[in-house]
Amino acid sequence: KLDYIKEHKSAIGASLSLTFIVLRLNQHIERLKKLLQLLHLNGKERKLLVTGLLKEFVFNENTRLSLSRHISSNIGLLAYQVTEHAAHTGEHYVSTTRAEYFKFFGYALGGGAIVSVLVLIKLAVTSLHLPVLIETILNGLNYGIGFIIIHLAGFTLATKQPAMTASKLAGELEGHTDDEIGISNLAGLIVKISRTQFISFAGNLLMVFPCSWLLSYLYQLVTGNHPADLNKAHHLIEQLHPVYSASAWYACVAGVLLFTAGLISGYLDNKTLYIRLPERLIQHPGLKFIKMKSRTRFARYIGNNLGSLGGNFILGFLLASMAFIGFILGLPLDVRHVTFVTGNFGLALESLNNEIPAATIWITLASIVMIGFLNFVVSFGLAIFVAIRSRKVKFKQTQKLLQMLFAYLLTYPTDFFFPPSRPRINSSGK
Repeated sequence: KLDYIKEHKSAIGASLSLTFIVLRLNQHIERLKKLLQLLHLNGKERKLLVTGLLKEFVFNENTRLSLSRHISSNIGLLAYQVTEHAAHTGEHYVSTTRAEYFKFFGYALGGGAIVSVLVLIKLAVTSLHLPVLIETILNGLNYGIGFIIIHLAGFTLATKQPAMTASKLAGELEGHTDDEIGISNLAGLIVKISRTQFISFAGNLLMVFPCSWLLSYLYQLVTGNHPADLNKAHHLIEQLHPVYSASAWYACVAGVLLFTAGLISGYLDNKTLYIRLPERLIQHPGLKFIKMKSRTRFARYIGNNLGSLGGNFILGFLLASMAFIGFILGLPLDVRHVTFVTGNFGLALESLNNEIPAATIWITLASIVMIGFLNFVVSFGLAIFVAIRSRKVKFKQTQKLLQMLFAYLLTYPTDFFFPPSRPRINSSGK
């Protein structure tokens, strides 16, 4: 049964109770194996086994009240399932061919266009000067529904990709942690992820900036007023300053939230599988009035997309509520998301009649690049750490991997930003 659970973990899902039972059974089986070995061993081998058991008993007795060890030992299978489902999603966030590369660019353009609308709606909500809690809820609905629309339309946001692709990255290491194949595969995948991230960022930002500027201009034509008054427009730009504002810290906070949303998506996918939600929806008596064909199609869609839908909606509320949480706790908490701040910049620029010093423009652009970099590094770093730990992969070839990536960068620098016309032979980019 334990072997069956391990072999079919991707098909049956996992829960905390199942994880605990599997862990305890494995511990008892391993202990029984060692005790049975004592009956058949003699001499030095028997002494070594007794010594090992004694050390194990002492270690377990000293750590039996350790909360961190209890959590880490019991959460393994569930964490694996969460990141495994994120890995399956992450396969769709890596481009290999030029056709896929330009598809990502198109998806990112669509995502940027929708974000520009969300930026304008958020500014309109803020201008109402509602109670802070009501304003936070409305902004959360704005973001959450907007992200769901982006998902339903097939568009993408670049900053959502790292949490998904990290699990795919960890999968390349599994079973090949110390050999040339694993390091080569890992380096090649990093190159692919790098250029996919680059084109996704480019598509988002190249669309959200002009769309936000244009929406602000149209708003001014229709109403006679800019969506942001002078004070608000200056504030939108000042809060992006890389030195005199906390934009770097807030960008890191946003990265943590993006990583959290990735875990939530994986958890919902795992839960959907474990409780057999599609099958339950098909047989639910309250849905009997729907034709079987339509009910089956709906159940399958929910089974395949609940994680993405739920993760997107919750991400919207996470991003919208962080400033409110910081306000009530008196902590420096807020978010800076690269796509949204770029939209804010375009909107503020138009509201100021494009009369901004060139130095301010360059500083703001540098800050936008910094925010995007921190969004990516934090979310990706946390995701790859959890993915590797959940798979119990011990990777000790970091230096060799960095050397391989550096050599690849010197040999084919454009591959990090644009796919080659032909696959690289005998290279990490293969």
